[in-house]
Amino acid sequence: MVDVRDVATAHVAAARIQGAVGHRFVLSSPTAVPRARLLQLLKGKYPTFELADAGTPADPATLRELFCSKTTVPLLGLTLRDPDQSLLAMAEAMIALGSATPSKHTSPAKRAPKLASARKAAMYNPTPTPAPKPKPNPNPNQEGCHAAVAAARAQVQADGTEL
Repeated sequence: MVDVRDVATAHVAAARIQGAVGHRFVLSSPTAVPRARLLQLLKGKYPTFELADAGTPADPATLRELFCSKTTVPLLGLTLRDPDQSLLAMAEAMIALGSATPSKHTSPAKRAPKLASARKAAMYNPTPTPAPKPKPNPNPNQEGCHAAVAAARAQVQADGTEL
């Protein structure tokens, strides 16, 4: 996990510092940020928002170190932001920009799922929805056209010729 602001700062520093030429820089927190930790942070900051439950996050002391940014500080003079603060800042920005629209807690009776399709609606709505009434055909000759096409196809198949 790395804050995009740290990535931008590192790019500028690497371009300006002569000693950075030819080096690669790993920009990441030492350990991954488990989903449960993210949700715990969000629930703490936004207690009225409806969020998923991911259980109890692992103790940070028990997480294995995955990444090492050891060249970042001595060569670039950069200290990475705390992942918790980065995640909260990202959530705040997403809400402010409308990229994320959190739902407030409501009672189960008032809660209606936001559904993208009729199939999902059928899963959540036990009452069957009546089938839509067929629309009248605005072109009554269309049925005759379909019959003529079907007859032509049958004739072609019988003759063994291609259209």
